[in-house]
Amino acid sequence: MDKTEKIDTSYVDISNLEIPDVIIHLIPADFAIAHRCLPIRKKGKVLDVIVPDPSDIYLLSDIRFITGCEIEPYTTSEKILGETIARHYGRGADLSTIMEDITKAKDVELVEADRDEAVASELLAQAEEAPVVRYVNTLIREGIVRSASDIHIEPYDKFLRTRIRIDGKLNELPSPPWKLHRAIISRVKVMANLDLAERRIPQDGRILVKYQGRRVDLRVSTTPTIYGEKVVVRILDKAATPLEIENLGMDGTALKRF
Repeated sequence: MDKTEKIDTSYVDISNLEIPDVIIHLIPADFAIAHRCLPIRKKGKVLDVIVPDPSDIYLLSDIRFITGCEIEPYTTSEKILGETIARHYGRGADLSTIMEDITKAKDVELVEADRDEAVASELLAQAEEAPVVRYVNTLIREGIVRSASDIHIEPYDKFLRTRIRIDGKLNELPSPPWKLHRAIISRVKVMANLDLAERRIPQDGRILVKYQGRRVDLRVSTTPTIYGEKVVVRILDKAATPLEIENLGMDGTALKRF
């Protein structure tokens, strides 16, 4: 069976699929990266597209408007999709591609200590681990590239949930190992100049980063929960292109009313 042949579900394996440039260029790079969609083939007026959620009618409508084609949605593994988008659209490492490195990182379990200073010192050492630094940097880049308004890092019972909000909807991201949850949260706190030893009260801070030559302002908020600290990073990208009324998908008659 052809690996790209549609099965009972809409899943296809695109790991060895060669996609012509003429197909890739049907969807602009910024849109493909932001919405994690990938055109794979065209049959007449029907375009087969890999999307995170084949039932997302709003995304499918946007792709139909951009390409002028009828859309046949498919899905694939999150990791393979990220790698393929990065390969064809020429962007840096995708968030999902660094998960193996993080999983192989040495154990950095927190050493219990009576003094807050000792705890802060241990957390700082964990936060400077290379896989942790790489993960947090890539998480921030992922949020900026996909035009997210905020990033959520939320600890639960034995797992860490990471999500980004795009157009008001929270989207799941690959979850790092639970053993790194304090180190990841501590890394964000270090970048925002927050008190590492203080985990019982909310804190607010700010991070300034550069992405593709422009400055992006990040506002950081931490909140204690029963499973540890929750972090929300608000992305304030002043250089982000505002959506023009002509790009809303309205026909000429509707546009004249405005």
